[in-house]
Amino acid sequence: GSPVAQKGYMDWVDGGGFHKLAEKYCGKPCTPADPAAVPMVLHKDDLREVSKGWLRMTQYIKHDKDNWLPEWIDNKMNVFWTAEMYGYIFACHQFGIHHSIANLQSILGSDKVLNTAIIHYSLSIFFPDGTEWHKSLPGAEEGVWPIPWGLNEVERRMLELLHQWNVHRQGRKDGPES
Repeated sequence: GSPVAQKGYMDWVDGGGFHKLAEKYCGKPCTPADPAAVPMVLHKDDLREVSKGWLRMTQYIKHDKDNWLPEWIDNKMNVFWTAEMYGYIFACHQFGIHHSIANLQSILGSDKVLNTAIIHYSLSIFFPDGTEWHKSLPGAEEGVWPIPWGLNEVERRMLELLHQWNVHRQGRKDGPES
């Protein structure tokens, strides 16, 4: 197949954090592996091909925490929750599966204009009054309604979609789509 993936935030600078991670867990021929991040679209035969190596690589990375470099656990790389992503791209590289890289998502906290159908919402929304919404905060699933002014298009759309989900989930008749 010809898999497609979102461009990841890998730097692949010689001696950089991602470069060191790839060398340690995938070997020197693995750098640079595809800078792939979610979402990914691939053929089921490619998934079948890479799945065992993906699991093995992910487990190898996760069970080696005592040997992680400090830069691998900072906010940018955070191998604690991205080990599966690295396991996937390293296994794909080893199996000769390479991705076309495309802009498949708008990233909350990074993109200001909505230019895709998918919103990646791993970061916070900070409101003009100093408060914050993040998916891991208590009550986050309730969202924020009405939406405050001063937000960019991606932030507004994320909160609108969350509100629409709540309206649907609760059987209510309010919000922008009613």
